[in-house]
Amino acid sequence: HHSTGPSCETQAECQLKVRGIQNEHMNNKGWSDIGYNFVIGEDGNVYEGRGWGKKGAHSIPFNNKSIG
Repeated sequence: HHSTGPSCETQAECQLKVRGIQNEHMNNKGWSDIGYNFVIGEDGNVYEGRGWGKKGAHSIPFNNKSIG
């Protein structure tokens, strides 16, 4: 997956972008958290979403058997 909109290039920008994705998933989709287990920012950092221990909401037929 990849996000839409402008890219982020600094850690601060990418943190805001990840928080925006999380807010969109929670507020517009009614989910309890961001749908992804991890997000890789354009700054090269990996941001933890749901983490390793929770099922993601990234690909309906594969959510139980993959990390997204």
